[in-house]
Amino acid sequence: MTSVEGAGLAMMIPVGEAQAGTLIGVEGEESYTADLSDEHSAGVHTEYNVISPGYLQTMKIPILRGRDFNDADRDGATNVAIIDETMSRRYFAGVDPLGKRFKDVESTYEIVGVAQSGSYRTLNSEPRPFIYLPFAQRSRTRFNSQMMLHVRSAANAPNIYAAIRQEVALIDRNIPLQEPMAVSEYIDFNLLPQRIATSVAGVFGLTGLILSGLGIFGMVSYSVAQRTHEIGIRMALGAQGADVLRMVLRQGLRVTSLGVAIGLALAFVVTRLLSSLLYGVSATDPATFVGVSLLLAVVAMLASYIPARRATKVDPMVALRYE
Repeated sequence: MTSVEGAGLAMMIPVGEAQAGTLIGVEGEESYTADLSDEHSAGVHTEYNVISPGYLQTMKIPILRGRDFNDADRDGATNVAIIDETMSRRYFAGVDPLGKRFKDVESTYEIVGVAQSGSYRTLNSEPRPFIYLPFAQRSRTRFNSQMMLHVRSAANAPNIYAAIRQEVALIDRNIPLQEPMAVSEYIDFNLLPQRIATSVAGVFGLTGLILSGLGIFGMVSYSVAQRTHEIGIRMALGAQGADVLRMVLRQGLRVTSLGVAIGLALAFVVTRLLSSLLYGVSATDPATFVGVSLLLAVVAMLASYIPARRATKVDPMVALRYE
């Protein structure tokens, strides 16, 4: 398959809630002497993936220090592992992590490489310690009953799936190619709950925007009706329609400005709780806050304009008799 740029096996697919986790003890930390068979011990919880040589290159995950796994990392050889840079910074700050060790319930591992950190559960999740273990040294464990083939190719998906089926059939016709899917499709599927949540939030937001516009319209209309006598006096004393228009619009925008200020303060706090639903934008994105504020100001202006225009058409003689 000349169109294939790389291939590798992995126990887990990047991004998704189905990630493997374990307790480890890190050399030089209290956790290294802890009883990791006890889930309440001082062990450090971390996530991991079991991979074959070539997986990191296929997934375009660069090795920052050390080396990738190779054929020498087989069953019976020294147990090795690759950690990500987040784990390196957290537990080996100021020292070279290569050659250092950590352990889990089953084995002790020597660190041979440091890979670039990535997102493992959601696309915008905070970097967390992550470990890669070689498949050849874990192939007999109960955790690796199923490994997934990752292929990077420039060809279109239907063609590459057919080519993979052919190659697999040459090895063993009884091995089915289950659920072939592009990683982008898999990520979209895993983001479905976030998409639904953001869609529902968008509907509620639009409903709130409409209700706020109606509220401002009703408040300004009521205020104009209550101030009809005052407006008549102002116009009888020489106030122009433009003056009355500005006065009423200022009233609506003053209330809106107060609401926007309070809303921004609350949003700055609440959006941090929703950061897991966001992708491609931070929870405190300045452009979003400014854009929403301007949108609310425009809605308030439009909601205030109709009663304000009505106020400019008040007949001073009628208004002076108005009670």
